[in-house]
Amino acid sequence: MRVPQRLRRGELGRFGIGRCNAAWLHASFGGKTPDEVYAIESTTEKTEKLAAETNPKGRAENVTKVAFVVLSHSNPAQLLRLTTTLMRLYEDPQIVCHHNFTLCPLNQNEFPSVCQFVRPHIDAKWGEFSLVRAGLLAIEMLHQLDGWEWFFLLSGSDYPIAGAESVRRELLLADFDVLIDSRLARVVQEAVDVPDEKGEFSHSRPYWCSLAYDRYLTYHISFPGLKSSDKRRLRVRSPMLLKIFGKWPIPFRVYAGDQWFGGNRRTAEVLLHHPERRAILKFFETTRGSPWLRVPDEATYQTLVCNSDLILSRLGSRRFSKWPHRDRHPKWLCQEDFLEIVNSNAWFARKFLPDDPALDLLDKYLGLK
Repeated sequence: MRVPQRLRRGELGRFGIGRCNAAWLHASFGGKTPDEVYAIESTTEKTEKLAAETNPKGRAENVTKVAFVVLSHSNPAQLLRLTTTLMRLYEDPQIVCHHNFTLCPLNQNEFPSVCQFVRPHIDAKWGEFSLVRAGLLAIEMLHQLDGWEWFFLLSGSDYPIAGAESVRRELLLADFDVLIDSRLARVVQEAVDVPDEKGEFSHSRPYWCSLAYDRYLTYHISFPGLKSSDKRRLRVRSPMLLKIFGKWPIPFRVYAGDQWFGGNRRTAEVLLHHPERRAILKFFETTRGSPWLRVPDEATYQTLVCNSDLILSRLGSRRFSKWPHRDRHPKWLCQEDFLEIVNSNAWFARKFLPDDPALDLLDKYLGLK
């Protein structure tokens, strides 16, 4: 949860973000005052009191150290902007990038020295298990480095939307190990394929649990139709039949959600050394239908984490994204989404196009311009 505070006109310094020009806000957002733009919903007075006692001067001394794992496959300039911003906000954090050099060349010498690249890389592709392998390889590389206590998995099209001091302050007081969007893959009989209460086709709607079940657990048997060119498919959903066919996961349960997450060192250790890691990875790597239906990156991390003693944050992954359509990806965020982004309870947002004006607005909001 974000440390509660209502920001005063033209002043964001106490929040650890810097200063914001009130006239700029007034002109940019149709006459809204900074209070209206930057009003942050209160959470609990207890958190604010604990934060003040832990760090009474509002500075980041002796607070938790944050690192980043970034997956990218295109737009080196956008990746450079992201890593440079993270470096400025979090004061030279450890950053490990897995970039797909097969799809897009990149000059490592242009990047900050704190940014390390995974070599050799994996030719990772969306919707394939190679993307999971790439993420785990980067997390393994980060795990070998010192100087961090928490890490966040980002894509090259993500961007920070919260001040580093507020993030680190909350992590210092955390009573959890991992921030992840996760739910048990199960058939919800009454669920229908409709938007959630916000009008979006997000992972949080009940129907998505059934979608995840069909992705990762339902077994599809193909057989010929009446014509030689026809192929029919039988969908096996019953856990009992799946066990008979040897397709039911043992000894773990399948969880799924949005791919992007954060965690502490214990989380990284679980991902790398889970006692059932080999079985879980093999389960998601094995083809269970059309590859575009599987999307193993939206279940592998969740299944490893949720079949352990790690404690999950009640606030999810602290990521902002919008899903207005039935699509494989969230919408591209833009300037019109700015108010919704900064008034969310999230720490990072996705996806942004390279050099979108919204990124310049966020830089000003974060005190970087």
